[in-house]
Amino acid sequence: MDIIVSELRIGNLVLYSGNGTIFIVDTISDFWLNVHNEIEETGIEIDNFEPVILTQNWMIEFGLFEMGINKDKGYKDIGNGFSAYPLQSDKSKYGLYYLDEWTGITILFVHQLQNICFCLTGKELIHINKK
Repeated sequence: MDIIVSELRIGNLVLYSGNGTIFIVDTISDFWLNVHNEIEETGIEIDNFEPVILTQNWMIEFGLFEMGINKDKGYKDIGNGFSAYPLQSDKSKYGLYYLDEWTGITILFVHQLQNICFCLTGKELIHINKK
């Protein structure tokens, strides 16, 4: 699964395809990401990264909520226009949907959640339970 480079911001979490390591983006160029985690700091070609899939565990890691799907509706309204729902293909993975009076946005990846939260609040989404 390719990552869309134009969606990335400094501070986003990305997945290194080579070994499944999660990194934080430090700088972005046309073909290269400089990234770091608690163990290392490195530069790697963008083609070697994938988006981190948004799961219930990630939402909990960010301190958002623990999923409790409404069986009748099939999704959970978590307030402020956000609804979370299980993806049909894999019930362990979740999507987040933001709906306001103008548009609806489906959020499937951690970096998208980080970006929408920053856009709406002006604050970074803090990873409270670092792995």
